[in-house]
Amino acid sequence: MRAPDFWMPPTSDEEIGLLVQDAVMEHDPGEAFDQSVVREAILEYHSRTLRFWMPAILGAMVGGVALLAALELLLLSPARVKPNVRGQEAKVERQVPTIPDFTDPGAGLSRK
Repeated sequence: MRAPDFWMPPTSDEEIGLLVQDAVMEHDPGEAFDQSVVREAILEYHSRTLRFWMPAILGAMVGGVALLAALELLLLSPARVKPNVRGQEAKVERQVPTIPDFTDPGAGLSRK
């Protein structure tokens, strides 16, 4: 029997029933299908949540690092750190220049 080249609407109730049965999906797809659909839905939800909050999380991390750096600069600045110099005082050794004696004209000359 050859199928017609064009579609004709069903004429009998039996033909309508067969068309409806063919169009209905399987009513019990199985446990694996349900688990995979639920898993996809959960992953999609978490992915959307992460995409929404990621800029705020990264901004908070950068702000925290900047705050820690500023606190370190303030608390460990050179003005606040006082080195222990007890017993390490600088000593100045002065060499007093000798004043030449101009009263004796031959005092600075060496004779050979």
